[in-house]
Amino acid sequence: MSIVCTLPQAIVAVVSSISIILQTIKNRKKYIEISSDEISDDIVDDARFSTVKRDVAKLGITILQTGLYIFLFFWKFRNENKLNFDTISPGILAICWYCSIWDFISFSSVSKLIYKIYKQKTFEDDELDLLPFAYQARSLYNAFKKTRGSKLLYRILVANKRILALQLLFTMIAATLYYAPMIFLYRFLSFIQTRPENGSLELGFLYILGMLISYVLLHFTVAQNWYWASSVLNVSVMGMLNSEIYSKSLKRIVSHVSNVKDESNKSDDNLDAADDDNKSEDNLDAADDDNTSVGKISNLMSIDSSRISDFCVWWTSALDSPIELIVGIYFLYQLLAYEC
Repeated sequence: MSIVCTLPQAIVAVVSSISIILQTIKNRKKYIEISSDEISDDIVDDARFSTVKRDVAKLGITILQTGLYIFLFFWKFRNENKLNFDTISPGILAICWYCSIWDFISFSSVSKLIYKIYKQKTFEDDELDLLPFAYQARSLYNAFKKTRGSKLLYRILVANKRILALQLLFTMIAATLYYAPMIFLYRFLSFIQTRPENGSLELGFLYILGMLISYVLLHFTVAQNWYWASSVLNVSVMGMLNSEIYSKSLKRIVSHVSNVKDESNKSDDNLDAADDDNKSEDNLDAADDDNTSVGKISNLMSIDSSRISDFCVWWTSALDSPIELIVGIYFLYQLLAYEC
């Protein structure tokens, strides 16, 4: 069961849940406070709040329906994915090829790996799931060499533009959602202060539900932002840089060895046997020294590529902080006006 296969069911569940909530909000009635003089004495005290109880029960049924939609959806794909413990245990598929949307969002697909490690006494590298084809060395090298001849930063941006766009989107959403729970809390407190005695409680429950949903969306957004930063963009940039480094290193070694062989062949016509042996040994020593220097250069450049890829994890902080300041100052101005 892949992410693509679960997408239609997820859309149906989300649309159904949203429609139920919107229908509840639309059907919400506005109540006017009734003074005690207008109420007859033969009305029981409990009957006075019958409409409020009815609205609370209706809201509870709505929340229950939404929870059942979500529960049935996740339970369905959780049971289907139990087969992965046996059929997917060898590392033959990437996780994103058989996990559901909920597994992808909540990272519960990692529990299969933890389960295998817990059950097995020994764990080999070949038992790990493969990387997706787009993040394997050959694919990364082919995507990175398309912009060869340009600046390094430009090549990284062009080759990873889709990942950077998603990371930028999640960063902006997370920076905005940081204040969403506080907005719902402020609305809830205002509702408590201005609600009539016999007024409806439905709007207050909606504010509480909004706080819960905003907190959940915030944590999911931050988790996805870190996933695309540390697990996708980091791997992609490091793989591209390392493949480019080793490609250039191999070309340099091959070209140097061919030059050494050409010089050795030319020396056969001008030197005697003893001098030729000494010359060949010197050329081989020079080739070994050059191979060693190429290896040192490759190691140093690999360290630099690791540092560049680590920077890709933290670059969104330069965008996240200003957005949070702008949104926070705006809401503070709405509360305090010029006093802020």
